[in-house]
Amino acid sequence: LPGVIGSRISSVNTVTKNILFESGFFLPDVVRALSRKFRIQTESSYRFERGVDYNLIELALSRIHYLLSNTTNIDKCKITKVSFKHTLTKLKSFDFDAKIYKRILGIDIDVREVKSILSNLGITFKAKKVIVPSYRFDISNNYDLVEEVSRIYGFDNIPELPLNTYHGELKLENPISKEKSVMRDSLIPGLISNISYNANRQHKSIRLFERGKTYFKNKAKLLEPNTISGALYGNRSSTDLVSKSYEYGIGDLKSDILSLFPNISFEVNKESIYFDVNNSLRLLIDNKMIGECGLISPDLVKDFDIKGNIFAFEIIEDNLKQENKMTFTEVSQLPAVYKDITLITNIDNNILNIIDEIRKDSYKYMKNIRIKDIFINKDNLQSNNRNVTLEICLQSNSKTLSDKDISDDVNKVIEDLKNIHKIHIQEA
Repeated sequence: LPGVIGSRISSVNTVTKNILFESGFFLPDVVRALSRKFRIQTESSYRFERGVDYNLIELALSRIHYLLSNTTNIDKCKITKVSFKHTLTKLKSFDFDAKIYKRILGIDIDVREVKSILSNLGITFKAKKVIVPSYRFDISNNYDLVEEVSRIYGFDNIPELPLNTYHGELKLENPISKEKSVMRDSLIPGLISNISYNANRQHKSIRLFERGKTYFKNKAKLLEPNTISGALYGNRSSTDLVSKSYEYGIGDLKSDILSLFPNISFEVNKESIYFDVNNSLRLLIDNKMIGECGLISPDLVKDFDIKGNIFAFEIIEDNLKQENKMTFTEVSQLPAVYKDITLITNIDNNILNIIDEIRKDSYKYMKNIRIKDIFINKDNLQSNNRNVTLEICLQSNSKTLSDKDISDDVNKVIEDLKNIHKIHIQEA
């Protein structure tokens, strides 16, 4: 097995008279595959798997010949070269990138110092090309060169940098991890991270909010204001017949904010950090700034690998004069059930009014009802009838719904549609 172990035929014993020395370079992938296939681990395979200098072949053979000639009597000795070209036996070269060191290490290292370090390691430069010596099989790109430079330059000489932030931050002296070494100065990055998580799981319409503390310094004073943030992403609805073709915009965001604070006013904001400077608004109540809103900066969205626009707002709750405390309803963690009911109704009937009246009725587990589909038979337009499919969402806050729970609510809706609204139901 080449590069792993020789055969019994080529072995040496006490009666051996003629010896053939072989010096070779074997491809690491081939040696690794043979070693695993036959479950043989030798010193030879250990070395060849990790790569050796292919230019040492003739030098090693010549060295053996020199040692033997000094210790024994050799009548005749001939060195024969048998080889073929391979991509791994060619000197590797690639374009030198001088800017990568600042980007990765975070410090300015003079290009001459970088080249001096690399030259001392046997790496040469030809115009804009880097020539890697044959014995450095572990170097194949500029990132490997950065590792070599940082090793020689000294890791202790490279200062630690905090996580990327967009303005002044508070660093912890003893963080539980590097990712949590900076106190958050905004809730928006967390919302964007959650949007990325949900968007990667095929969610097309995302509306999120968070309420919590943020931390920053004002001169020598540490501030911990209560903050409210919200974000919109994707389509207005992932399933709604009408809204699914419309994406969220600044109008939807302003509408949500006005529903919370009817007396709020908007003003152009040119000093935003997380928002696009050309699409940012300041939020004011009684001429006092309480927060900001707008389109999240495209650069920030790109950092999270999100495609599309995100609209968000952030309000400092401590700046609000609240007479009443806010209340929140807990979101059920139990699975929801969706059921469809198809109505046969006259075109003149206002389905939205009927839905509003249904919502006012008392149903034990109904969370939502909406129009899912509308079908009009073009071959029978004179009947003035249309089929409207309603989708009912049923969910409990305390248990998983049984078939009886579901059928009781659905049957009650059907009975109300028939008896109160005089609407025909299409049988399944």
